[in-house]
Amino acid sequence: MADPGLPVHGLSGVSMLQGPPALGARLVPDFEHKTARQRRYGWTFSPVQAAAPAEEARWLACSYHHTALILVRPLPVGAKRCEVQEALLPTGRSLRIEGLRCD
Repeated sequence: MADPGLPVHGLSGVSMLQGPPALGARLVPDFEHKTARQRRYGWTFSPVQAAAPAEEARWLACSYHHTALILVRPLPVGAKRCEVQEALLPTGRSLRIEGLRCD
């Protein structure tokens, strides 16, 4: 829930982490599709066993404008792919994150 008395801190970035968030091992997206107004990028994962060590767990990390806060949560063990949809300005710079989907 957002506090209406405070400025909005919109979603500014999405990353995937390999292993516990404290280790900061960010994964590089392995696909990208770009048009004049939209960029889609994401990650394709190999299966992780439910009993795998913590270093093999994958985490979703979301960052927000004008704050140092990063929200993280573990991806479900069966997640195979995550994709981010991002609106672009005419200059090609990011305007906003429009969506995130993990299957």
